[in-house]
Amino acid sequence: MSETRPKLYTIGYKGKTVEQVEKMLLEKGIEYLIDVRYFPFSRWQPQFSEKNLRKYFENSKITYVSMPDFGIDPKKKYAMDRKELLEDYRKTMKNKLKKHHLIFGLSLGGKACLMCLEKNPSECHRSVLAELMAKQKMPLLGESFDFEIIHL
Repeated sequence: MSETRPKLYTIGYKGKTVEQVEKMLLEKGIEYLIDVRYFPFSRWQPQFSEKNLRKYFENSKITYVSMPDFGIDPKKKYAMDRKELLEDYRKTMKNKLKKHHLIFGLSLGGKACLMCLEKNPSECHRSVLAELMAKQKMPLLGESFDFEIIHL
């Protein structure tokens, strides 16, 4: 594994406080917390709702960015089992990523973390998104971004 590979972090906030998440991110030198939930709202942990996260990170070294385009369509969430849902998400995102450059711009310096609810990354779409981002070809160069994916 090369030392120069950019890192892409992911985190699930379930069972954590905002303060714990911030501490984990700061320890890794992360500058961008990219919220990849379709609806950036939490009924059970309101501190993880978009409005509250924006306010919390206002005076932090971390910038909160909401990117609901990378969330799972809630209509599909209840119509499929987890395996089907993640496979459908993989197919949908492959095409969407080709047109969405901002998420790569934020991630290239190795200082970004994709966030969603799920504690277990293997059960969450953020892992699929991170894998797809790592394999995505860079415009002009034709090489993949080759992120080293780290789940916090």
